[in-house]
Amino acid sequence: MAAFAMAVVAVLLFAFGMVLGVRVGEHFSAELVTRADYWKANAATFGIGVVASALIWATGFTLLVGVAFGLMVGVLSGLKMGFGESIGPWGAVDSKLGTNKDQGRRAKDPQRAEAVRRARKEGTPEPTALSVEDEAAAAGPGSAGASSGASGRAGATGAARTGHASAHRTSALLRRVPQASNARPVARPR
Repeated sequence: MAAFAMAVVAVLLFAFGMVLGVRVGEHFSAELVTRADYWKANAATFGIGVVASALIWATGFTLLVGVAFGLMVGVLSGLKMGFGESIGPWGAVDSKLGTNKDQGRRAKDPQRAEAVRRARKEGTPEPTALSVEDEAAAAGPGSAGASSGASGRAGATGAARTGHASAHRTSALLRRVPQASNARPVARPR
């Protein structure tokens, strides 16, 4: 009966280590920009986990090996989920099981994925997949981009990079939407 109780406690400690490890991995993944950074973090996690497990095993507290192993597995999973791209063996697992499809799509364009991660790390707006040119700016000298002193095309592109052009388009759309107080009830046919 004591062996069964020890096994249950070991499984609970492993689960605790995994949950804690995922949080730690997601925290550290915010600093990873390139794929090389990701692989270095994976190697360091694996190395630290093996050394910690060996030290715990050598001290005789074998029950705590589950925490160290769970932390290692959790950190590896947290790094992958926080990194936001299916690479290496994760890519094969994700494609085979049909999970994390958007991460698989991001892995197909590594330059864009790296730009998104760099923006996330620096706290700047992420680049969008949409065109950065505004049709009104491309129309010519009367556009909003030309009023800044630059050509219409260059002004709109610069504004879109900083996120201002999309904010202007959004506010223009909001001005055209009728307010709730002006809305009339629609009569339903009986």
